[in-house]
Amino acid sequence: MKRLLSRCLVPFSMATALPLLFAHAEEPVPPAKDATAAKASFTDPKAAYRSYIEAIRAMDLTAALKCWSYEPEQEEAMKVVAGVWISHRRFEKAVDAVPEIKAEKKILEGYIRPDVTDKALDAAVAILSTAEVKENGGMAELLIKWDDKPQGSPDPEEIFLSGNQPAFVKADGGWKLTPVSDQGNLLGDGDFFAEGGWGRMLRDGVAMLDEASGKLEKGEIKTFAGLKALMGEREKAMKERNEQEKQNLKANEKPRPQ
Repeated sequence: MKRLLSRCLVPFSMATALPLLFAHAEEPVPPAKDATAAKASFTDPKAAYRSYIEAIRAMDLTAALKCWSYEPEQEEAMKVVAGVWISHRRFEKAVDAVPEIKAEKKILEGYIRPDVTDKALDAAVAILSTAEVKENGGMAELLIKWDDKPQGSPDPEEIFLSGNQPAFVKADGGWKLTPVSDQGNLLGDGDFFAEGGWGRMLRDGVAMLDEASGKLEKGEIKTFAGLKALMGEREKAMKERNEQEKQNLKANEKPRPQ
């Protein structure tokens, strides 16, 4: 699960994306859904993980959340952890739908992820066929043989969650992904959205992508200049908020013992 955490952080560590992490975004627009989505199955960890991949493909956050077992108070955090992949996929589709902006797609590197395309999701599903399930009571780990990918598969960075060995728990009469495993807690031990924490970074990144996607889908942004202007506004807000958070954290620091 640590690998999952690190991959969640990837989109917001790139130089082109970092300035927008802390941007104050409007209320996120609900993600669009594909017309149909594969029926979920939780009979075993393989089926559960495949269901999660298909929920990401369909950009269906509700379906994605159903693939996880978590406490009610963790729901907002889980929306971010599962939603980050959906938001990137949705953003690319929204960009591709506007020819002028699609032509400048390379400039958006960091927001356009190669590991949430149909090709990336197909490759992950294909590799699942050779995965092994290591079960221990009510817990299980899915050992995916990423090095034994089928011939013709894309590079690792172009496969959904390549390198991840997901953990599962028996819940609701089946198997569900769990944020807690012997590798640690994906959501951390404290406030996931604590000031200055990575959870807040992810939440703001997801909100910004959803806002941009919504405006593109509604035709409110029709040019790359318009999209760039939105990003610029968010960058300005980010700098102001980021500076304030730094000051808050510094003010709350306890003096070190002499």
